[in-house]
Amino acid sequence: MTHPIKPAENTVEDLPTEIWEARDILEAAGWKVTPPPPQGQQFGCFCEIEAMEPGSKPDGCVIDDGLRENCVYADRIDRKESCSFWRAWSEESIRKMWEGIERGQSAD
Repeated sequence: MTHPIKPAENTVEDLPTEIWEARDILEAAGWKVTPPPPQGQQFGCFCEIEAMEPGSKPDGCVIDDGLRENCVYADRIDRKESCSFWRAWSEESIRKMWEGIERGQSAD
């Protein structure tokens, strides 16, 4: 399936609309399109959130390190962004998770 190229008279202001249109085309064709994270957003593995010490941050992903065998989830996913334990974090979000754990709530 080919799509005609739009004329070059589009401006920078048109770019967000064009991005959403491209996303709609890809999703209609069966692709999963993940929006980019907010600028400066940090991500990490929350698999062991209950064992983390206060002030620490989530680990990186074994997929990036080429050590899939060290994770029971890594062999079932094609990329870390598909894993439910790979999440955005901030000091505030981690604090809230620990507070939930202390009250006996799940970290998920």
